[in-house]
Order: sequence, then C-alpha cells, then structure tokens
Amino acid sequence: MRTFLTTPAWALGLITGVPVAVVTATLVAISGDTVTFALVLGGIVGALFGTAMAGGAVRQRRDLRPIFDQLPPSDWNLARTAARRGPAPTEPAVRTAAVALIDVRLRQQRRVRILLTVIFGINLVVAVVNIALGDWWYVPLAVIWIAALIEQWATPRRLRRRRELLTAQQTLP
Repeated sequence: MRTFLTTPAWALGLITGVPVAVVTATLVAISGDTVTFALVLGGIVGALFGTAMAGGAVRQRRDLRPIFDQLPPSDWNLARTAARRGPAPTEPAVRTAAVALIDVRLRQQRRVRILLTVIFGINLVVAVVNIALGDWWYVPLAVIWIAALIEQWATPRRLRRRRELLTAQQTLP
C-alpha cells in the first residue's frame, strides 16, 4: 500500500501498461499476424491500459490518502486487513481507518456497479451463446462471469456487515 500511495502516476502507468503490451503483442504474433502489427497493437493496448490504470490510481489515492495520513505507516496493513476480515482491532485509530476504507469501497462499488453488471452480463450471454454453438472452451469463461456477477451483488452486503461489526466493537466498553 505504501508503494501504491507514493509511486508517481506515470510509473504506475508503466508498471501496468508494459506487461499488458508485452502479453498482447506476444498473443497477436503467435496468432499469425506480422510482428510489426503485433508490436504496434501491443503498444497501443498497453498505452491505453497504462493510462487508464494511472488515471484510476490518481482517483483512488485521492480517496485513500486522507485515511492513511491519520495512521503511522506501520498500521496501514492492519487497517486494510481489518476492513476485510479478522477480529476488530483494539486500537481506535486503526478501527476508524478500517471503517473509512469500507466506506470508500462502498462508494466505489456503488459508482461502477451497474456498468460492471451490464459488462459481465453481456460477456456471460456471449459465452452462453458460444457454448450453445458447441464451443466448449467458453464454459470456464461463463463460470468466471457468473462468479463476477455474484460478487458484484454480494460485495456491498458483505462490506456493510463488516462495517457493522467494526462500529459495534467501537461502542463496546
């Protein structure tokens, strides 16, 4: 988390974009296209992906920075873990940061939930149609899209339950 919050956005773009570019170029070259086309397409896809990831990172950091500024860096992982699982931390500052992290995650989830549900649903329909046409390689993809749809609808409830547990722990003596 410390690296994510302190690394410049352009470096995050490179860190995420270069591997995507390499994988894309490799897969396109293996599929039979020319090496030049593979390199150009890989570069474009990697640049777009890296730019999108860097932009998303800026937004996430803007939301996370105020939360983590209240804690010493040694407690950052405790707060992240407490927001996800495990017993409620005994330190009030860590517990408060965990609740704030859950609130940020709920806001982010609410913002993209419909869009991701539509995207995952369309991909599931495409996978099912391909399975119906006899292409059984789409069965694992259909399972992944079903799991992603379930996760989209289960995550808010799980986060709200975790938030209730952490806030209930705050009120106990």
